[in-house]
Amino acid sequence: RHLEYLMSLRHTVEGRRVAPVGELGGREQDQLEAAVRRLVQSLRGGPTHRKREAARGRVDSARTMRRNLRYDGVPFRPVTVAKVEDKPRLVVLADVSLSVRATARFTLHLVHRLQGMFGQVRTFAFVAELAEITGLFGRYHVEEALGLVFGGDVLDLDANSDYGRVFGTFLSEFGSSVTRRTTVLVLGDGRGNGNDPGLPAFEELTRRARETLWLTQEPRYSWGLGPCDLPAYAEFCDRVRVVRDLSGLDSAAADLATARTGR
Repeated sequence: RHLEYLMSLRHTVEGRRVAPVGELGGREQDQLEAAVRRLVQSLRGGPTHRKREAARGRVDSARTMRRNLRYDGVPFRPVTVAKVEDKPRLVVLADVSLSVRATARFTLHLVHRLQGMFGQVRTFAFVAELAEITGLFGRYHVEEALGLVFGGDVLDLDANSDYGRVFGTFLSEFGSSVTRRTTVLVLGDGRGNGNDPGLPAFEELTRRARETLWLTQEPRYSWGLGPCDLPAYAEFCDRVRVVRDLSGLDSAAADLATARTGR
């Protein structure tokens, strides 16, 4: 089914004009790259280095002693190790509804960059329904992929956001993808149009995850205005930050990095 879905999208890309979404300029691309790297480094699940046994590398004295004690050191064999990058898992849930349309293109550019920096990334876009777009970003150039998303080929963009339904669907269908090595990143305003916010499902996702980070374009002063459930979701998140553009992303990344290191 997944292959058939990707093939149908390929025909859509080739057969008609994709929705115009514009492109980030060269300077903006560089700024985005730097900001995303900073953000990734700030995550508790961010890339780290660990030692792995290798044919070439530095001798690990502790491992060498343990290994040779088993055989009384005859013959003596040194254990060499090399540093390898340990990329953790990332799950992204991105709201692409009308209420966030002004910033959704930017946030999906962010997601596209994140997919290249984490070892295992699963990306989902949602409005009232949930759709995985991991393969979309892997198969198509970012602008073609965004054109498909915003052209209505993936989701019904005219529907009203339903965060509770989305979190419930994700938990039941994809919940096993969230483990203690997984960082969950939610991108959205938390406005579910009066629908059940699905707090038990969201709480369970955050319980399973290593860390839950929520980035929103919604200013803090407006969280209490109208049907916004973000304050309730924030209770279960490790960190919530307001990000509306590149400048906001850079500031949030710096803030998160400082909070992590305590400096």
